[in-house]
Parts: sequence; C-alpha cells; structure tokens
Amino acid sequence: MERFNLNVYGQDVTLSIDSRLYDPKNTRILGPHDYFAPGTDSKVGIVLAHGKCRRAFADDDFFQITNYRPRAGSHIIRQLVCYLAAYHSRAFDIVHGTGLLVDSRKNLGVLLVGAAHSGKSTLSAKLGHIIMDDDLMLVIADKMRVAGKMGFVTYKHLENGRKYLTPLPNGVKEATLALVLLLDKKQEGGTVMDVDNYIPRKHAGLDDLPPALKKAWLHMAPIRVDAPILRLGTRGKLPQTLTLAKQVIDQYL
Repeated sequence: MERFNLNVYGQDVTLSIDSRLYDPKNTRILGPHDYFAPGTDSKVGIVLAHGKCRRAFADDDFFQITNYRPRAGSHIIRQLVCYLAAYHSRAFDIVHGTGLLVDSRKNLGVLLVGAAHSGKSTLSAKLGHIIMDDDLMLVIADKMRVAGKMGFVTYKHLENGRKYLTPLPNGVKEATLALVLLLDKKQEGGTVMDVDNYIPRKHAGLDDLPPALKKAWLHMAPIRVDAPILRLGTRGKLPQTLTLAKQVIDQYL
C-alpha cells in the first residue's frame, strides 16, 4: 500500500492505494503523486483495495465508500484522487468533461461538460479537434488543464478509427478556456440557451463518485469560470446538434 497525506472536510486523512490497482497504460495520466505528499497513517483513512470487486472504503467514523463497479482499475484512482485533490487544494475544480483544443496557435479551448451519455465523446469525435482528455478536466477560472503531470491528448485515427494517447506537443497541458458547452440530454437536440458564468455541479459531476462524496460534491458552490457558458440540448437529432455546436464555436472563437 502507498500512503498519502490529505485533509478532507477539516480532517486529516491518509489515502492508501493498493499498487495492484494501477493500470500501466494510465498511471502517467493521473496518480496520487501528482497531488499528495507521501505520509504516515492518521486517525482517519481511505483505502483503495484490490480484489474481485475492486472496492474503495473508509473508516466507519468518517464515511463509507462502496458501489464501485468491477474492472474499474485506475478509473477509481482517477476519479477519487482527482476529486479529493480538488477539495483538498481549493485551487482548482474538477469536472467530468472533454477538453477540445480548437485553436492551437492561440491555445484556445472548448470544454464539453455533461453527465454520462450526454454526448461528450460523440460530439468531440465529430467536431474533429484535438481532444485534451475525454474524462476529467481541471478547471481554473480562465484555464482548463489535463489531469496529469505530462499532459496528454487523445485522437482518433482516420483509417482504423481507434483512439490513441499521445503527449501534447511541446509539453502543453493546458489551454485558455474560451467557451463551455453544458450538454443536456434532457433537452431536445439542436437547441441552445445562455447560462451565467457558473457550471452547475449537477452537470459536472463525476460518474463513479460514491454516494457520500457525490452528496458533498452537489453541495459545493457552482464552478465559476470566465468563459461564456451555453447549454446545448443533445437528445436525439445528432446532425442538428453537431451543426449548432460548430456554429456556436465559430461564433465565440
């Protein structure tokens, strides 16, 4: 077990991670070393344990973490550690979203934010821009940043359709946040609405947060950014939604 020091909800906590949970293909994207210093045990502990169900759990006097799906592997580490890091530092926020680098010369990016199956991956692939990470993004007012040390992009191979992971050119791992699109699968595709400069937590939540942390996440203040925010309906009508998304991006960038 690797152990790290952090502070959550005003309590000193030791985060322990079983090394067998690491996925060799993903450990350089996000790991506890990015955010926490190694440390000794405290009175309260959170453990990410290896096993058939790949469970994460905590001391009973803190909160209980369960309900992780099998085969999550490093996905558990990515979501839980990133959330705890954001809460721990308060220097940035973490959103479940896809970052698109749409103008590499000006380093301008668009952030697609939404719940599972809201259309993030579908739209990002169709928009044809560089994908800075199709899972978790760090957000700082006017910046979006890849959740990791080196910075990676995913791109879709034109011939075989497979997605690949490659280091961002010249070590770039953040972009100026020029536009945020909140993808809302409850609204009809091809519709758009203005939103104030806050990303609601319910639209940016991490899919696999355990119930205790998800409740805490929803009670935190909305995420404020300096970029324009538009709510884009994505229920059905993919062609109309894609056309509208392109028009909005062209308009604001």
